[in-house]
Amino acid sequence: MAVKKDENKLAVGITIFALGIIQLLTRMRIAPVQSAIWQELIDWRSIIIIAALSFLIVKTDKTIGIILLVLGILLRMGLILQYLGNWDAYLMPLSLIVFGSILIIGVLRK
Repeated sequence: MAVKKDENKLAVGITIFALGIIQLLTRMRIAPVQSAIWQELIDWRSIIIIAALSFLIVKTDKTIGIILLVLGILLRMGLILQYLGNWDAYLMPLSLIVFGSILIIGVLRK
């Protein structure tokens, strides 16, 4: 039980640390604050993705990280499609990657 609690604290700590670094870079004007990419990075929807990544890296149980990542990606879908442009060109390769990943994970779990 203590290990899971420590993992949670570590994941939350990493998220807070990352947000602090982002805020410090913004306040000190070290980062390109006016750029569109930086504005997207400090948006609240990106914070969900940052938290998801920290939970996926730290915790042995990846459920919370996966849920947060899917939520973050769904909230960012408009931006993702904007950068991809013609998303139809990416549908087949992404489908193959997802299907292959499912097969690989299935084999590795046994």
